Amino acid sequence: MEKIPVEFLLKYSRQEVGELKAEIDELNFVIKEKDKEIDKLNKKIKKYQDLTKTLSPPLQVNRSISQILGGLNYVKNPHKVKREKKRIRVYQQAARYYNAWYDGCKTLLSILQELRTLHIDATS
Repeated sequence: MEKIPVEFLLKYSRQEVGELKAEIDELNFVIKEKDKEIDKLNKKIKKYQDLTKTLSPPLQVNRSISQILGGLNYVKNPHKVKREKKRIRVYQQAARYYNAWYDGCKTLLSILQELRTLHIDATS
């Protein structure tokens, strides 16, 4: 049985170590790129969450109600013509918000009723 020369083994082990280091460097680069991509996606998620908070129905309703209440505080003196017009505009705005809310509730009720009938049909 012949022995493999030490120089030959050392040469190939160094070559293999070099290949492994190159592969490790490449994988580290891929990890860094994926981390950058994850950071970008996290920023987009944060922006989306901030946007959904801003556009959430409860916040919209609260903002509208505070605007109406602010307008009502402004028009407390009905003797002036400008304030009377402002009072009418505030009332009309409140009526629009109420009608939109009422229409939304009717739509939601019809959707819930349909889901309920689908659930009953599916269980029977």
